[in-house]
Amino acid sequence: MQIEKIAELDDKIKGDEEIVLIRSKEHREKSKINKLESDKNRKLVQQNAALKATLSFIKENYDYKTNVKKIQQVVLEGITRQNENVSRG
Repeated sequence: MQIEKIAELDDKIKGDEEIVLIRSKEHREKSKINKLESDKNRKLVQQNAALKATLSFIKENYDYKTNVKKIQQVVLEGITRQNENVSRG
């Protein structure tokens, strides 16, 4: 009787171990996907912040009273470099 019960419990444990292994593998795969998506989101947030800063700068320095106001080329090149650095980061 005890031997049968032990064998029955062993079978149950083996079944439970298989379920745990399957779920553990699924969890690892989903964690990898989550990390990739989080990194992608962080990068997009940084790019968005850089673009918003550029837009804000342009709006502040653009003279709407005249048709065109030239923004110094050096300033725009500096902003472009900063945005590229953020995009690569």
